[in-house]
Amino acid sequence: MYGWRARIGLIVPSSNTTMEPEFWKMAPEGVSIYTARMNLTDVTEEALIKMEVYARDAAKRLADAEVNIIMYGCTSGSLVKGKGYDKQISQELEKHSGIKTITTSTAVLGRV
Repeated sequence: MYGWRARIGLIVPSSNTTMEPEFWKMAPEGVSIYTARMNLTDVTEEALIKMEVYARDAAKRLADAEVNIIMYGCTSGSLVKGKGYDKQISQELEKHSGIKTITTSTAVLGRV
């Protein structure tokens, strides 16, 4: 059975084509990846900020799949409003989904 060890919810921009394959490649046996997408075709500051709205809906849908954790997979999108925005996004998505959420920039900064 897929995800017997853990289920990871991954939220990525709709134009991202690398993160899903990378997560599947790195996932150990028994860990499955479930992906939801946020609209993003033109990478602008405004579009990156607007993704937060799409991320809320994506987090709710991933909660339906009973994932154990959610990864907000857009580094630029989690830094666009400056220091601490990564934590703000995590808190917002946790509020909407009820599931622990981290961002790529939080992971890179080692503040998980």
